Amino acid sequence: MYKFKPIKPKQFAGKSGRHIRITNFHEEEWSIIESLSPEIAIADILKEYGLKSYDQHRQDSESAQIKARSGFSVGF
Repeated sequence: MYKFKPIKPKQFAGKSGRHIRITNFHEEEWSIIESLSPEIAIADILKEYGLKSYDQHRQDSESAQIKARSGFSVGF
């Protein structure tokens, strides 16, 4: 079972920590990461910390479901 782990600002300590806003939605189990500086790209932050965007997570989930379903056969 998947357990939501909120993103903490301390994770981004260093060069970008003060230039990122993080909002966690615990009930929905997702977070928003916003860059407060034009010099910091969210794509770079995601890559550096091994995080996935919503679209990437959704695509990976769909692929896993398709792979799991391919092993089932329907017999009546």
